[in-house]
Amino acid sequence: MSMHIRQNSLTSQLIGKNLAHTYYCSPFIKRLFEADQDLEQQSLEHLSHPFSRQEMESWLNNRQISDEASLNQSLRKLRQYVIANIILRDLNKLADLDEVLVSVTSLAEITLIQAHQFHFNFLKNIHGSPIGLNGEEQQLSIVGMGKLGGEELNVSSDIDLIFTYPEEGETEGKESITNQSFFIKLGKKIISSLNDITEDGFVFRVDMQLRPFGSEGQITCSYQLLEDYYQKYGREWERYAWVKGRVIMGPQIELNKIIDPFVYRRYLDYGALNSMRDLKSQIQNDVNKRGIQENIKIGRGGIRKIEFIAQVYQLIRGGQDKALKLKSLLPTLKLLETKNLLSTEAVKSLTEPIVTGKQIGRAHV
Repeated sequence: MSMHIRQNSLTSQLIGKNLAHTYYCSPFIKRLFEADQDLEQQSLEHLSHPFSRQEMESWLNNRQISDEASLNQSLRKLRQYVIANIILRDLNKLADLDEVLVSVTSLAEITLIQAHQFHFNFLKNIHGSPIGLNGEEQQLSIVGMGKLGGEELNVSSDIDLIFTYPEEGETEGKESITNQSFFIKLGKKIISSLNDITEDGFVFRVDMQLRPFGSEGQITCSYQLLEDYYQKYGREWERYAWVKGRVIMGPQIELNKIIDPFVYRRYLDYGALNSMRDLKSQIQNDVNKRGIQENIKIGRGGIRKIEFIAQVYQLIRGGQDKALKLKSLLPTLKLLETKNLLSTEAVKSLTEPIVTGKQIGRAHV
C-alpha cells in the first residue's frame, strides 16, 4: 500500500512542472510521448523504480514474437519503455549514475540474447545445427567490448561487439552450409535487429570495427582463427581494447584461454607505458585535426585519458595480479587505491569527471 501511495505521489508531482521540465530538457522524450500516449502513461506509472532485468525479460516473453518483423518491433518498443524510464528518473533526480549504467547495459544484453535466440532457431530450421569436429552443436560467442564490456553504457552509447565460434564444420540439415557461413548469417541478422532504423526507431547502433582485421575481416571467425590473428597480427591498441572485453553469451573459459595471454603478460609489463604514450599521441593528433579538444570522451582531460591511466596499471600488473582483471572503470580505480597504486586524492580527481561529466585538469593527463 505504501509503495502504491508513493508511486501515485511521484506521478502527481511529475505531471505538473516536473513533466514540463523533463520535456524542456529532453525534446526526444517529448516527441516520444506525443506519438504514443500509452507509453507516456505507462512510463509515469513506472516512475517509482527502474526497469529490472527480470521485468525486461518478462516484457519480451509476454510479446507475440512470430517473425522477424515482430521481433524487431518488440525490441524497439522495449527500448522506448526502458529509455523513457531512465530519462524520467534521471532528469527528476530519482536515479544515480550506477542505475543508468546498469539499466542500459541490461537492455543491451537482453536484446542481444533475444535477437540471437530468435535468429539462431530460424537459421537452424533451414540449415540444421552447426556441428563442430567433436560432433556437438556449436554456439556463437558474443563479446561486448568498450562500454558494453565494462557495463558502462549510457543512453546514447553504441555497442562494440566481436562474434566468434568454437570450431569449423558444417550444419547437419538438408540445406547444409559451413559453420562459418551459418554464423556470418546469424551475426548479420543480430546486427540488423538492433541497428536498423525502422518506423519504431532502433535499439542500439552496432560497431564491429574491433573484430580481427576491422572492416576488412569476416564478421565472425572460429576460435582458432581468432587465436592465430592475435598471435601474428595483434596490435597494442587491441590489447587495451580487450581489457574491457566481456563474454555476453557463449563459452567463456575457452575464449579467456585465447585472449588472456595476448592481453596480459606473465611479467611486469612496463613496456605498456610506451605503448600507452604512443596510443595517446595518436588520439591527440586526431583530436587536434578534428578540432574537438573539448570533447568529453576523447578530448584533453576526457574520459578516454582516465581509462588509459587505469588500463596501463592493469596491463603492467594484470598478468601477475588477477584481481586487476576488472572490466569496469570505477571499480578498477577504487582497487588501485586499495592496492596503494594510486593515491586517494588521485582517484577522487579521476572519479569526479566520470560522475559529473566534467573534464579533469591538464595536470593529471
